[in-house]
Amino acid sequence: MKKLRNRLVLMPTLMIAIVSLAAILLFNIVFIQYTDRQIEGSINNYKEYHMAIDRIQNEYDALLEKGFIPASEKMIKLRTEMELLTKEYRDTYSAVTTQMVVLDDQYVAEYATASEKKIVNYYRNNTEQVLSEGITEIEVDDESYCISTASIRVAGSDEKKDVIIYTDISTINALTDAVNRVLILVLCISALIAFLVGFSISRNIAGSITQLRLFLEQIKNGDEVRDKTGIQYAELKELADYMEGMSDELTASQMLQKVIFQNASHELRTPLMSIQGYAEGISTNVLKDHKSAADIIITESKKMSELVDEMLYISRMDENPINEEDMSVIELRPVIEDCREEICVIGEKKGAVIIESLDGGDYYIRGDEKQITKALRNVMSNGIRYAKEKLAITGSVEDGKITIMITDDGNGISEKDLPHVFDRFYKGEGGNFGIGLSVTRDIIERHKGTIEAVNLEKGARFIITLPAVEVDHKPEETDVISGGMLTGDVDLEEILKNIPEEDRQL
Repeated sequence: MKKLRNRLVLMPTLMIAIVSLAAILLFNIVFIQYTDRQIEGSINNYKEYHMAIDRIQNEYDALLEKGFIPASEKMIKLRTEMELLTKEYRDTYSAVTTQMVVLDDQYVAEYATASEKKIVNYYRNNTEQVLSEGITEIEVDDESYCISTASIRVAGSDEKKDVIIYTDISTINALTDAVNRVLILVLCISALIAFLVGFSISRNIAGSITQLRLFLEQIKNGDEVRDKTGIQYAELKELADYMEGMSDELTASQMLQKVIFQNASHELRTPLMSIQGYAEGISTNVLKDHKSAADIIITESKKMSELVDEMLYISRMDENPINEEDMSVIELRPVIEDCREEICVIGEKKGAVIIESLDGGDYYIRGDEKQITKALRNVMSNGIRYAKEKLAITGSVEDGKITIMITDDGNGISEKDLPHVFDRFYKGEGGNFGIGLSVTRDIIERHKGTIEAVNLEKGARFIITLPAVEVDHKPEETDVISGGMLTGDVDLEEILKNIPEEDRQL
């Protein structure tokens, strides 16, 4: 398996080496092409210049033989042309210097330099090669030259002579070698720096990863004090924080599962024992009132069924959150009315009146109707359970928000229970399973709303807010709906006072 540390050290070093070698290769290619063009151009210009001078000199000599005097117009024109050619040749820029040596034994012996004599000897020994290549690069005693041949008239002679035109390129080759040595030195230094930097970075990263592993072991061992100081890089610290958060969430989930199991076991044990006891009493004929025993068994079975339904609902919500495509535009007025009618049965048994009063706003939201119905029914059921004489359901629409308040006239929520009324499986005084309100909060929050519980001077109030949506098609607007009937905008207390005693069980 490949190690990260090795890759962090070797990869930068290898990349710098490849880039440096590519730079050296590119430099040599470009420089060699440039010098070759300069050398070839210089030799060719040298040949062309002397051949042009020879041509003009031949014309000049021919005119002299015909009797033209030097002051004649033609003679002056030829001399002027020669001067212009000479000036143009001398003004031509070249990075190299081109010279010639005459292939004549007497000239070589009297005028040739030591280097030129070596060039002449090389030519005589390799005449065919030089003539076939046109321009030949040669090495003579650690010196480099480019040579070519021509036949031109030289000073002091009236006839053309074979000459060797040569350019000394030793300096150019020396410059190329020096630049290459510098580039190679830069390559070595850069590779060394990259290696050291990569080694240092890899050591720090490896150390941070080791500290991250130790930190994860602390999480695994359940240590309360966890050390992250050795993790140097922000990305690894973010990863450690994320893993710590996931660990905390997992621990909380495990604790919640444990609480769920314990609470479910506790809640199921009592009705199961009751059912078992009454069933055994019926079986052994100890209980004579079979109908009463059967009613108790049915009641306890319903409690168990409610608990199982609530737990299954929680499981479904956790596994399948509400998706945007599952939502639709729904009107809350009929939903509230349906929930109110469902809890009227409980109100009748308790002798408590249930009042519904909504203003004339548009109660449209985007959401899942089944879940919203369950949330509202849970809060109303909780309210009617604690209400003494009345439960008020009021609503208003303002600034794009729908506010629904469910108020009872009971004893209120104890101060120690108030912060926990929406906690899952927290069961206050008189509560059932500690699930309903927590489910309600999850549903409301998933619909981008809020819910809170407050104590009043008499009783408690649950306040639900949901974002309203605008719709094009709306039913007829009403001022206030109370129990499904049109009324004016009146005070809730006035409604309660004007309801006859025998009609309060709505």
